[in-house]
Amino acid sequence: MTINDVVMAGIRHSCFPNCAYSFNNELVFIDEVAPGDKITVDFSTLFTGHSVLFRCNCGCNGCRINILGFDQLPVYFQEKYLRLGMVPRETLKSIDIQINSTKHTSNVR
Repeated sequence: MTINDVVMAGIRHSCFPNCAYSFNNELVFIDEVAPGDKITVDFSTLFTGHSVLFRCNCGCNGCRINILGFDQLPVYFQEKYLRLGMVPRETLKSIDIQINSTKHTSNVR
């Protein structure tokens, strides 16, 4: 699953989404969605890294403006999303690889 796959499915980004992709890549509702509402996901849960994917203009109170990878989110959002099961398996695997690589590199020095 890529960001393009999600966008092509008609799903949009929001810093305070009404849906999420679960650990098993299933789209789950985390808030009520009325007929005609846009389906939104926090794209930060779909990748890792420091690069800015895009500048957000979701208009939510508390919009983060720069959309970065999950590992760059404020701890509050990371903990919330993990607690609610809103982080796909691929994202978590990517973080584990980065953490293990960092530990390995620091042990070599």
